[in-house]
Amino acid sequence: MPAAKKQAPSQRADLLEAAQSLGSDFSSQTIFFHETVSAKLGLNPTDSKCLGLISHAKSQVTAGWLAEATGLTTGAVTGVLDRLEKAGLIQRLRDQQDRRKVYVQLHPDSQARFGPLYQGLINAVQELLSSYSETELETIADFMTRSTTMLREQSDRLRKP
Repeated sequence: MPAAKKQAPSQRADLLEAAQSLGSDFSSQTIFFHETVSAKLGLNPTDSKCLGLISHAKSQVTAGWLAEATGLTTGAVTGVLDRLEKAGLIQRLRDQQDRRKVYVQLHPDSQARFGPLYQGLINAVQELLSSYSETELETIADFMTRSTTMLREQSDRLRKP
């Protein structure tokens, strides 16, 4: 009786395993990059990422909005904002109609301080993305959108008692 042939793992299984491994590597390198940028600004990574959220917000930002966007407690957000303000990267502005409401915005000079730290990455990502077809870009955008939603959901799940 001939020896049974050992089945080779499927190409799909190999690709799924590789994608998982590469995703983990990508996540680690992202964290290490932001740690490096944060250190250059004299911040911790959470403060740096909150600064990024403030800089990319489409409207005025409040501490409550930042707490909701990050999942941080309002007390933790207050600490973040205190550190960002002390570093001269943001400023707090009281609402003229309701003095209890405070808005947070970038300090006018802050973009000049942190923008150049990201410019090399921005250029490299643009160059990388330009090498993909429109169909591939649609797939990448779908993957990134769904991954972001998944990560947000998993963070929310872990925060529950």
